[in-house]
Amino acid sequence: MEDSLGRLYGTLESAEPHFSSGQNVNTKERLGDESTSSKDISFSEIIWLIILIIGSVGLYSYFFRKKTLNIGGDNVPGGIKIFLVLILIGMLIYLFYPLIGMYGYNWFVWFLVICVILLVYRLFSEDKTILKSDKDE
Repeated sequence: MEDSLGRLYGTLESAEPHFSSGQNVNTKERLGDESTSSKDISFSEIIWLIILIIGSVGLYSYFFRKKTLNIGGDNVPGGIKIFLVLILIGMLIYLFYPLIGMYGYNWFVWFLVICVILLVYRLFSEDKTILKSDKDE
């Protein structure tokens, strides 16, 4: 059964069924072949999206803010920094792969990408934190 809200908001990419009276038509012929209408999302496409997210944050910090990415400061060893960045990349893959696989690049996915860019910027910025405000307390 198809979801009417999915068709309304563009999250369901299937053809509208048309009903014929008195004829016994095969369901695939009536609805169209759905396997060709959905695009397969490759794993490398998700990796490139995450590289674009982190790269855009790095380029913004370097060219506009004139600062480098601050990944953990001086108190965290280099191996731990790399491990934590790999966990972050794994979590972003876990978040985006099923979303893009099911819905494609619709408005919700792009909204989520923008929110992740803002969070990664606050995470990697030296003078910002994710949870606290910028005001002095």
